[in-house]
Order: sequence, then C-alpha cells, then structure tokens
Amino acid sequence: MEVQDVYYTLVERDPGEHETVYEVAVEILNNHFTPQVNNSFQRNQFRAMEQKPQETIEQFITRLRQKAIYCNFGNVDEAICDQVIDKCSSKRLRRKLLERHNVTLQQLRETAQAMEAAEKQATSIEQPIESVNKVSTYASKKQNQNKSEFKQISCYACGFSGHYKTDPKCPAKGKKCRLCQNEGHFEKCCKSKKIFSKNHYSRKTNVRHVESADDTCSEPDYENEDDDYAFTVHGNQGKVSKFTVNVGGIDVPVVIDSGATVNIIDRTLWEHLKKNKIKCESKTSSKNLYAYGSNKPLTIAGSFNTNVCVNDRCVSADFFVIEEDGQALLGHKTSIELGVLKIETNVNTVTDNVVKTNYTSKFPKVFSEYCRFSITVVSGTENESKQGEINQAEEYIRFVASESTPNAVKIEDVDKMSLNDKELQNIRNCLLNGRWQDLLNKQYLTVKQELSSIGHIVLRGTRLIIPTELRNQILKLGHEGHPGIVLMKQRLRSKVWWPNMDKSIEEYCKSCYGCQLVANPEKPEPMIRTSLPSKPWEQISADFLGPLPSGEYLFTVVDYYSRWLEVTIMSKSTSADRVIDALDKMFTIHGLPISIATDNGPQFISDTFKKYLVQSGIVHRRITPLWPAANGEIERQNRSLLKRMRIANAEKKNLSTEIQTYLKMYRSTPHCTTGVSPAELLFNRTLRTKLPDIQIRSHDDTEVRDRDSQRKEKGKLYADTRRNATTNDLKAGDSVLVKQNRGNKLSTTFNPKPFTLLEKHGNSVVVQNDDGDTYKRNVTHIKRFIERKSSENQNVNSENVNNENQNVNSENQNVNSENQNVNSGNVNSENQNVYSEIQNQNISSENQNVLKGNQNGGINDKAQSNKLMKSVPSLEPSKPSRPTRDRKLPSRYKDFVLSN
Repeated sequence: MEVQDVYYTLVERDPGEHETVYEVAVEILNNHFTPQVNNSFQRNQFRAMEQKPQETIEQFITRLRQKAIYCNFGNVDEAICDQVIDKCSSKRLRRKLLERHNVTLQQLRETAQAMEAAEKQATSIEQPIESVNKVSTYASKKQNQNKSEFKQISCYACGFSGHYKTDPKCPAKGKKCRLCQNEGHFEKCCKSKKIFSKNHYSRKTNVRHVESADDTCSEPDYENEDDDYAFTVHGNQGKVSKFTVNVGGIDVPVVIDSGATVNIIDRTLWEHLKKNKIKCESKTSSKNLYAYGSNKPLTIAGSFNTNVCVNDRCVSADFFVIEEDGQALLGHKTSIELGVLKIETNVNTVTDNVVKTNYTSKFPKVFSEYCRFSITVVSGTENESKQGEINQAEEYIRFVASESTPNAVKIEDVDKMSLNDKELQNIRNCLLNGRWQDLLNKQYLTVKQELSSIGHIVLRGTRLIIPTELRNQILKLGHEGHPGIVLMKQRLRSKVWWPNMDKSIEEYCKSCYGCQLVANPEKPEPMIRTSLPSKPWEQISADFLGPLPSGEYLFTVVDYYSRWLEVTIMSKSTSADRVIDALDKMFTIHGLPISIATDNGPQFISDTFKKYLVQSGIVHRRITPLWPAANGEIERQNRSLLKRMRIANAEKKNLSTEIQTYLKMYRSTPHCTTGVSPAELLFNRTLRTKLPDIQIRSHDDTEVRDRDSQRKEKGKLYADTRRNATTNDLKAGDSVLVKQNRGNKLSTTFNPKPFTLLEKHGNSVVVQNDDGDTYKRNVTHIKRFIERKSSENQNVNSENVNNENQNVNSENQNVNSENQNVNSGNVNSENQNVYSEIQNQNISSENQNVLKGNQNGGINDKAQSNKLMKSVPSLEPSKPSRPTRDRKLPSRYKDFVLSN
C-alpha cells in the first residue's frame, strides 16, 4: 500500500501508441525512486580506479564495468580500454598495448590473458637463486683422535697443550685460582670471567643464524605452495609457536599476537576457508591496517564475522582478509576472550627467605607459639573438638527429600500393573461381555460410555486409568514442583484418571510436608473485646514508642476506662529502673491500678519489674508474643501520637512541645468510643481549654457503657468479617506447625519440626516442642499438621468410603421415599395450627411482660424479654437482618417533657 500511495502522488502521463499503462507506471516509479546520479563525480571516481596487487586484468575490467554504469559514457568499451592502459600495474603490458593502434576491449583481454599465463608458467619453470647469508657450523669433538690431533689439544685448566686436565703432570693441579679462589685451574683459564653472549659469533662474522626446515613445525596443505624457500627465517627471536583454533567450523593454526588490535588472515587462507564452506557473515570495512613500524597501510580485501572456538569456549570475532601473504594472527581482544593469552611468570632472584620458609614448613609447631613472653603466661590444657550429636531433624529431612523424588512412570509400567489389577480386570471383562451389572466399583457406571481398552490398559476417553498400585507414584509425579490443589488437578486431569482422584489430590496436597511449611497461616478466630472496667485507672496498658531520630523513646500508658494517655520522654536507656520511676510518678497522681498489660520486652519481664509489681499489688498481664493486636488500645494510641510527631517533624517544630499540645487536645476532647473526654471520665470534670464552653456535670455512666459496648461490638463485627474469622477446632494433644521468623527469602513460613498443643485459652495457645520447651502464641501462628497416610491405608479407606457411600445412598433413597409419603399427609395443616396457637397464646403474654419491663426501664426485664423472644420457635423462613442502633434518651434529659 505504501508504493501505491506514493504512485498516486506522482504526476501521471498518458501511454503512447506502443506503451501500456503498466509500463508507464513502472517508468514513473523508477524515475521517482532512482537516486539522482552526478555523472561528473562518478567519472572522477572511475578515473581514480587502479589495478590492485594480485588482481588480474579480467577482475580489474569487471570492477571498471560496474563503475561505468553510473558514468553515462558514450562508448563504455573505449573508456575501459583507456583506464586499463593508464592504471594497469604491468609496465610490459602497457607498452605492448600502446604499440598497437586502436586496440579494442576484446584484443586487450586476449593480450592481457596471454601475458599473465606466460608470466605464471615462466615463474614455475624458472628457479631463481636467492641470496643466502653465510651459515656457520660448529665442529664437534670426536672420541677417536690420532696422535697429531692430540698434540693440538690444550688443557683447559692450565692453558698448555699436550695433555688433559686429569693428567697428574698438569701444572695447575692443586693450584688456587686468584680470581674465583677455587683450586684446579689458573686465572687465565677461569671460566667465571668469560661470558659469551648468544650473538658472539654474529658480532664477529655478521652471519645470521637460520633454522633448518626439518626442525620447523609442519604446515597444513593450504600454505603457499609457490614459496621456493627451503627454510623459514625467524631471526634471533627463535621459532614462532602456533595455536590451533576453530574458525567458523574449520581448524586454523594462528599466531597469538598480544599487540595486534584485530584478527588477520591472508587471501590464500581465505580461499581455503571458502572451499571448505566456512560459516561466516561478510562485512564491509573502511578501516586502515598498519603493520608494526610501517607507515604504509595493508591492502584489505574484505572482512567477515564468525564464531571462534577453543575447547568449549566460543566467541564472535571479526577477521580482516589482507592481500599480502603472512601467518594468521589472533588479536589481543579475542585471545583474552578465549582465555588463550597467557603471560609468562618473571623469574626473580631467590633470597635467603627460602631457607626460612623451609624451616617454617618443616617445624610448624615451633613457629606457631609465642616468640617472647612479656608477661608470665600459663598455658591451658590442649582441648580437642569432638563431633556433636547428630541432628535427627536434618537426617529426617534428608530422608524425606530422597524418598519424595519419584521415578518416571512409563506406559509399559501402566500396562504391566494393569494386568494384575483386579479393578481394571473387572472393567476389561465388562467391556468384552457387556455385563455391567457385574461391575465391582459402581463409580465406573457413570462413565462407562467413555471407557475403552488397549491391551491391558484401560482408557477413559484419551486419559489412562491408573492401576491402584501406581496411583501414589502418579500423585508424587503430579506434585513435582509443588503445585497447588487446583493446578495439580488440572495437570493430572489432562492425562490420567481414577475414581475419587480429586479427593486423593486434595489429601496429598494437604499432607505435603513442604507445602505445609510455606502455606498461609490459619484464619484468625473471632475477636474477643476487652470489657470496660468498673472505674477509672483499674486496668492500664503500657508500651514504648521509638526510637526517635534523636535516640529517645516515648513511654506511653493508657487507661482502659477513660482512655487517658500518659507520655514520658526517656533517653536512650529504657531499663526497668527507668520504667519504674516513670510509673511511680503516674501512680502518685492517679493511684495504683489493679492490673497492667504490657508486651514481652526485656524491661517488662525482668525480675526488678516483677518485684515492683508484687510489692505494689499489681497484676501483670503480658500479651501473647508476636501478636501486638492483643494490646490494641495502646498500639492505637501510639499510632495517633506518631502521626502528630511526624507532622511536627515536617514543620520543624519542637517535638516535646507538640506532644504536650496534642495531649491537651486529646484529654479534653470527647472520645469517639465513649463520647466523653478522658479527663471527664478520669477526674469527673471537664478541663478548661482555650475554647469557651458551659460546664455540665454528669455522674451517670450508663450511656458511656452502652456506647462502649456498641462501639466494640461494631468493631468486632467488622474485624471478624474482614479477616474471615472462624472458630478454631484445635484441642490439646494435636500436632501443629508453629510460625517462625523468616531469616531469608528461602526460609519456610512454619518451623519444620511439629509441636504439640498443650493448652488453648480463647485465641491464645501454649505449644511444646520435642525438647520440652513451651511457647505461648496466638492461634494465627499455628496450623494443624497433617501426616500423610500410607498408600495401603488410602486404598482401604477409598474402598470403605465407596461401600459406605453406596449404603448411604440406598438408605437415603428409602428415607426420601418415606418422607415423600409423610409430606403428602396433613403436615401443612398441623403446622399452620401450631403456629397460630403459639402466635396467639405464648407470644402475646410474653410481649406484655416485655412491654412492662421496658416501661419500668429495668435492664433485667429487658434481658428476660429477649430471652423469651428467643425461646419462641419460628416456623417461618428466617430473613437476613441488618444491625440496628439502640436509641435511648440521655439521662440528663429525664426532667424534660418531650412532645411527640
């Protein structure tokens, strides 16, 4: 559609007599998409083209013809002939072409091809004598020498001829050299002063050393065979070692050059790689490559990208192909990536530390203790560490992990087990003879239309019916990766089936040890609200808030009756003594409470704090560990206090001043639960504030209690609904898993060791481990531990359940038939009579008592009336009811007469 859109924007013309609409459209589009060509620039580029080294005349003509397409020459052949004569690399060919008049392109080709062929043939026939430097040979000493040669031999101990050093007549025997102080030779023959360098002979005779071609490593067959050298000259650096790498699937010997920045191969090697079909991707490059110490760039024929492998390591690398002959080089970067570039270790001078090290390693005990005692030290007895007791839990976990790894089940295993399975034998017989009344397990009747058999294997549709002995192994395989119940059902339903498979999957997932450790905790039980104390400052709660950025803590205390809040700022120390000092000041003002509730902080469980409470006659109620909601009143007060402190910190105000300001406001403001200010409930008076008001004194707290109970019930209902609270059926003696603090991301939610439940009081429980240690926790921190049943018990239970279900179904059918007969009688009429009698007699009399009780305002009568109303049976279907608010006239308006 893009080309069509472009075509519609172009100027159209009518086709001629011999043109079609298609030909005109193609011409218009070609004129639009063909880039504008500058003939002058293209001709300049054409005139600058030269014949490259190792390039034939035919290849040069091909490049010229490709370039001439954009030059718009009148006669392309003449332009090519002129360019070849001007830029060819052979002077001999140029002279021969200039000798002839009006040479055509065909004549030029024939002449060039003949000269190139003759040059190549002549080179192969001729054997030019190359200049070779002098090769010096070293004469070896022969064992058998004649007498005349023996007289020419000189002694290397004294320097005189005619004898060896071992001759006892040697004058140097027993003499001491004045240079090295050793005996047996003279100073003029001392070898310690004669140092001959490797280039001794080269400096004297200026002869280069050469290595024989037989000593060099064998080169592969793709090396340049036209080389006439009988040996390879390496100079004084010695033989260059090569390393074989795999380039694009072909083994190539390369020289590792740590100074090269790129990888280089010559054209000869490149032609060999192409013949062997190298796997590479050709690329274009505009880089210039220079040899070391040269200002002339190398001639680059092209580049390609391929994979280079050494052993099991492969990297992607770029290679440049050059026209010059040479060895393949592996650059610095690629060598490092392949891990083949190694730096030789420098040999340092050996010092006397070696001797010290030898002694230290030979006698380690001598050098492992004190070298010198500045003071007297009494050494203790040498203790040997012994292996501790074996952790039985780890052994059990290893056993579970090893046994829980199932083997794969093959179709042959299913066929073999299906042969001897009684249940599947019965199904196969029913499929053959059609006598489904003989079926043992009636659960197959509902799916009998889907059943079929292949050999001994029974299928339900396309799903295998697993024999009884393999079902437990199939459950293990299906639970690999620990899928949930739903995911495991979906996984197994697509391939296998057996009766009550879903139930078996649910039981297996619930009894999985690993899944139980990371599963969600139990749902919380319905909330238990704290009842309102009978008077102020009877029950209080205390806690710490902090640390603050300054390192200080806030010690907060709240009264459960009046919601009065006390705050004490403490320094970095929060010891029991500091807590006692703060409580003493509060008790001096308000008196001693009956009980105090705290968490399990170190200052609250110390012996000092215990003694203080015992001496003061105060009951200490510690909340369940790790369950701050049990002390919710003080936690809620801390949250409100923390909010004001954050505001003060953001506004750069003094925290201590803002805390007092908040306390003034809070203590004098009616509480949202009680409807009365904390100061009024605690001191029975209202505090004077900056706001103008009229003081009204009230001594009746009935309304406070009603509002308190109403607010708590409303909060309980909301919390239980939001948390899906359910009553826990755990009892003493049950095995449970206890929630643990997770040390890292891989830690399980629950402790791997099962605990035993000892006590349960409301939502607080006491558990015990195998070592006898007891812990107090909330019910949300534990869950029932389900032990997996054995496969035999599962089979027995499944058969019993099937038989029981069959009996129950038959009994239910009989009961249903009897119920149908009974319901066809006069039950409806009797129910109507009973309901009318109850409605007319009982309810009316009881309602009168209830009304009397309400008129007198008695609380007991009201409770009795509610009890009576509940005792009346209701035969009508129950309707969902919404919570209603109890409305009552405040006591302070009793003296007022209200009109309807």
